[in-house]
Amino acid sequence: MLAFWSFLPSGIFCQEGAFRQYTTREGLVQMQVQKVFQDSRGFLWIGTKAGISRFDGEKFENIIEGLPHPYIVDLNEDSKGNIWFPTAKGMVKYDGDSLFHYPATFKPYPVIAIDNNDHIWIKQSKQSIVKFDGQSYHALDKLHPDSVDSRAVRDLLYDKNTETMLITYNGKSCFAVEGDTLKKLIDKNFQYSEFINTRREKIYLQGKTFDGTEEIYEWMNGQFVRVVEKQDAELIFSDVNEDFFFLNKNALYKVDALTNTSSIITTFDFALARLQYIDAEGNFWLSSEEGLIQFFGEGFKIYTSLAFRYLWSMIKDDKGNYWLSSFQKGLFHYDGKEAKEVKGYLPLVKNSKSFYFGARKDNKGNLWFPHGDGIIKYNGQNYSHIKSYGANGKQNSNLFLFHDKEQSQFIAGVYKGVNFISEEGEIHHVGEKEGMHKTSYIVGIGKDKNRHYWFGSFAGLSRYDSEVDTFFNYTKEIGNLPSSGVISTFRDYKGNMWFGSRDGILYYDYTTDSIRQIGGEELHGDVNFIIDIDTTHLLIGALDGLYTLDLRAYYHSGIIKLKYFNHKNGFFGIEPAQNGVYKDLDGNIWIMSATITTKLIPDKLNLNIVPLKTYIATINGQKIDLSKDTIKYQVPYGENLVKINFEAIGFSRPTETSYSYLLEGIDKSWSDWQKENYIYFPGLSSNTYTFKVKSKTIGVNKEDIKAATIIFTIDLPLWKEPYFNQLVVIFAIIFIGTTLFFIWRNWNDRKKARENEQKVKYLQAQTLQTQMNPHFIFNVMGTLQDLILNSNTEQANEHLVDFSTMIRRFLDSSIRSDNPKWISFENEIPLEQELELLKMYIEFEQLQYKDTFDYELTISDELNPTNTRIPPMIIQPFVENAIKHGLRYKDERGFLSVRFSEQEESIICVVEDNGVGRKKAKEIQRESIKMYKSHGTTIVKRRVDVLNDMGYDINIGSADREHGGTIITIKISYK
Repeated sequence: MLAFWSFLPSGIFCQEGAFRQYTTREGLVQMQVQKVFQDSRGFLWIGTKAGISRFDGEKFENIIEGLPHPYIVDLNEDSKGNIWFPTAKGMVKYDGDSLFHYPATFKPYPVIAIDNNDHIWIKQSKQSIVKFDGQSYHALDKLHPDSVDSRAVRDLLYDKNTETMLITYNGKSCFAVEGDTLKKLIDKNFQYSEFINTRREKIYLQGKTFDGTEEIYEWMNGQFVRVVEKQDAELIFSDVNEDFFFLNKNALYKVDALTNTSSIITTFDFALARLQYIDAEGNFWLSSEEGLIQFFGEGFKIYTSLAFRYLWSMIKDDKGNYWLSSFQKGLFHYDGKEAKEVKGYLPLVKNSKSFYFGARKDNKGNLWFPHGDGIIKYNGQNYSHIKSYGANGKQNSNLFLFHDKEQSQFIAGVYKGVNFISEEGEIHHVGEKEGMHKTSYIVGIGKDKNRHYWFGSFAGLSRYDSEVDTFFNYTKEIGNLPSSGVISTFRDYKGNMWFGSRDGILYYDYTTDSIRQIGGEELHGDVNFIIDIDTTHLLIGALDGLYTLDLRAYYHSGIIKLKYFNHKNGFFGIEPAQNGVYKDLDGNIWIMSATITTKLIPDKLNLNIVPLKTYIATINGQKIDLSKDTIKYQVPYGENLVKINFEAIGFSRPTETSYSYLLEGIDKSWSDWQKENYIYFPGLSSNTYTFKVKSKTIGVNKEDIKAATIIFTIDLPLWKEPYFNQLVVIFAIIFIGTTLFFIWRNWNDRKKARENEQKVKYLQAQTLQTQMNPHFIFNVMGTLQDLILNSNTEQANEHLVDFSTMIRRFLDSSIRSDNPKWISFENEIPLEQELELLKMYIEFEQLQYKDTFDYELTISDELNPTNTRIPPMIIQPFVENAIKHGLRYKDERGFLSVRFSEQEESIICVVEDNGVGRKKAKEIQRESIKMYKSHGTTIVKRRVDVLNDMGYDINIGSADREHGGTIITIKISYK
């Protein structure tokens, strides 16, 4: 944007209203603005000679492509929110997304009005009125006054409230359409006339009669009432119901309803400027050949002459004249029309033009000006010089001057302290020696309701009780000041103290004797001054512009409501001066800065904070029908990447817009505020989503913000769902898990089957074991019985003890063989124990068959009988066979040998006898009359088969000796 003074009217000396010019540099489609129209959503539409711009207060969106003709002089809106504009080639409708052209041939400069039936009335040059019903055009040839060429239509406008179409004709009056006829509304003819519809609810007619009289009429209750008449440069007013504005010869007039008088608010030096619209925020919009003009209203008046630039202080004397002092340009006198430099003080001071902050007027009307060489005093006729010394005893600068009206004294901020100065010029200094915080210069001075003085500097703050001459200091180093320094002070209508600091606004809490920072989130830089606008608002001068603080909201609920002003909404000063503010007796506030001086008129300034209106602009590049508050959108099938663009409408926002959004069902809370006006949602799954977005600028409270909403639906095939991969993984896990489960269960079932089979075999082995054990016991008991029958009692007792030991060993081996887990260390017995069992058995057999055989049990050196283990009860049956079937039938004394050795990790047991041999034994058994038949070896062979099925590898071989007898070889190993 151009600097403000670069487009001020060149012939104006002093004051102007605050306005802003938008050109193609700011994005406007073309400079020659023909029409400005605000739709129901709040957008401004600007028609130019080269296309259309839509403006939301922050950026322009231009419509050029698709227009059948670029020259646009009028725009309007129908009940559905569509924007219509006439062109030389027919009507065009814009629905927020697309342009629709309805071909026709219009003469240049057509104007339109839309009635409540959405019929469009079109006024075209040198032709009659045409009505368009949305499909076809109909010429209204009969609709014209008698004896007037229908081509003389000047303007037309539709009043939706009274449902009246108003038409003016050149050389005739204003008429209302009633069916196919016209009703005359004003009983006089105009040379030319046109409607002024600057506010939606008000309609005015401005016309010029043939005798040169200019008149303005207000449309009220179905008729026009004259409110202004200008004749021979004199304005004559009737009763005006409401303030209204009009532009005449580049001057903007205001007609005051209370006084029935008019005044020029400001002037414009723009070619063909026309007042088009006044929006809800109080902004005036003008069209011109030099772009779009935004006038910010009457709240700010701008003074741009050299006398008003780089001012540091201002005061108004008792005669109503203003005195302006500057650090570089000296002292000026301003009578409301012209500013003149005054030089009467020059002989009194060395630094002739070095004035500082806080010019004051004492109780007698004398003016006091702080200066680089002390203080300049003016009594209305003469200047005098008051020398003011600092803590170093030298005459130095007085940076700020405070008037204590109660004590009729001044307090000047000087080097390392302050000077109390009576109105007669007596000076009393207090500073660091008396207990003030350490600093260079005091730049802010105030007095609270307890009659304590406050002195601020760039290093801290001190509170001074002059009655007891004591200081209490606040500094960042001490920890009781949330800032590095204090620049300005102010006492509000309640007597509470406010401080402008290096870090925003500070507030003194009397109840806790503490200083709190206020509004630090938005106002956090240097605050150069604080002053009250009235009892409801404070005005705050910061480096980046002006802020107003709503005192009512703060005192009522603690809410910080700030409204911010800068060059974007009316305040064009750059860096308001330190303590550079003055409030005159009329309540006007003068704000000094390095560039211009601004007069703020409180009762003309709009202090209401208007929230921005947020809207959804596009979704996935498709523009949205803006006529709906809640929009529904179907994302194309198979797509799940969603990009949403959003924007905000507002024409008084001083800063960039911030946005916060929420996707219901996905986001748990609103997002952080962001500057980007778009958001991506990649990888959404099939569902219907509600997206909300809100916008804000400085000062708008969260509870005042309304969100825009769009509901969109995503429909995806299963394989495109974002959770599909997880679903595949889950199903894969389930499948693999199920497969593994069935494999495990099958393996477990087979294991159990094997275990059951082993248990069966084990039971079989146990059964065989139990079959073998009674046979063995029977034989032993028979031997003992023979001893007892032969009266060999003592020997029988000895052998009975041995028999009990043998039975115990037998039971131990049986217990070990009861464990179904056969192949384990615990299920076998030591070879040592097997040898002992065999020895006992053989000796019992020797008792039975006396002098029948001898025996030997041997074990090879490589076997350790203690650590070598074998399955129990495998060898004994073969020993029994050798005795009972071999050695027993031998005529001479026989010999039994049982030998144990190790061969290739196998245990070899050889049972050898020199008995009668297997063939002879069978013959003897056939001829024997004995009823009992031994089954020991048969049982053990069956048991071996079972053990081999359970993991052992036991082989039993037999052979006959050459000279009689049998050799049994038992090999025990594992599979």
